[in-house]
Amino acid sequence: MATRMVIGAKTSYHFRLMMKKIISCKSFEMISTYPLNGPLYHVDQIPAEFHESFILSGYRHPKSTFLQCVFSVFYRTNETGNFWTHFLPSCYFIYVICEKLSEDDYSLPFLAYLLACILFSLASSMAHMFFVLSDYARHICFFIDYGGLSLFSIGSAIAYRAYVFPEVLERTWFGYWYLPMAIFGALASTFFSCLSRFKKDCHTQQLLRIVAFSLPYLFDNLPVMVWLALCDFKQCLQSKFYHITQFMFCFIAAFLYMSHLPERLQPGRFDIWGHSHQIFHVCGILGTISQMKAIEIDMDLQKANIIKPCYYMYFHYSVEIMCAVLILNIIIIFIFSCMLKIEMKKKND
Repeated sequence: MATRMVIGAKTSYHFRLMMKKIISCKSFEMISTYPLNGPLYHVDQIPAEFHESFILSGYRHPKSTFLQCVFSVFYRTNETGNFWTHFLPSCYFIYVICEKLSEDDYSLPFLAYLLACILFSLASSMAHMFFVLSDYARHICFFIDYGGLSLFSIGSAIAYRAYVFPEVLERTWFGYWYLPMAIFGALASTFFSCLSRFKKDCHTQQLLRIVAFSLPYLFDNLPVMVWLALCDFKQCLQSKFYHITQFMFCFIAAFLYMSHLPERLQPGRFDIWGHSHQIFHVCGILGTISQMKAIEIDMDLQKANIIKPCYYMYFHYSVEIMCAVLILNIIIIFIFSCMLKIEMKKKND
């Protein structure tokens, strides 16, 4: 009996001592502050490959767990805004596509476009959530992100070909080859943007990605520019406003991506909210919504010409074209993922 009392007293003493140490130590403060997503780090505490230009704090651990990545979007990290500025729009695009599903075949190109909007915004938000799982995951996540932008490129081209294509270009070589060339441009953008991650110099990486996405964007929008120049001013006034607004937002987004403003002016001040990548996301989404509104208006204007010429065989295969580009993008990403694994294995050896 006495032995039991001694053991009980010792156990109670050690338990109280342990609790006292836990309560007094800084680690408990850290655990209570970041119970689910883990602690945050300064730029000096993480590997250089995870650094963001002019962002000094709010970094997650470069080998976070799956659950830490998920819960981190509910805390103040330097990626929280990047996630929500694309995840919430993806929910909105899902709502829009659900409304359009019951409509006739005339809406198929628009449905393909909306599918592209969902996939690109969702891929981006997931990439920003999970890229800190590991160094390998970081590359894979952004390979997928680039693939989503590629799908958005071909989705835009499909919608433009169906609803915004000028009559003067219909029976030309450009009219026949517009979509095949847009498909090639979308796949090339995935290839070269993935290739950019193998370049050592960060300026070369950025330049390659800008070229990889800006050239398909400019090509896809050529018929829109002709359409805006030739259409009746009163008839397409509202559509023209949205198209021009889309161009304006895309120009601002590209400028922010290249300039890293405003954090370049005051490093550390915009680490959590207001840095260029968040504003880049917002401008990109506002441009996409403006584009969507313009396409919807053009759809109504074109309904009088609902019976398309027989040579336009792509009209009823819009979703199939999207799926084919998706599969080809997956193949490209898989090849680059294998190349990356081989290269990382060589570095470790």
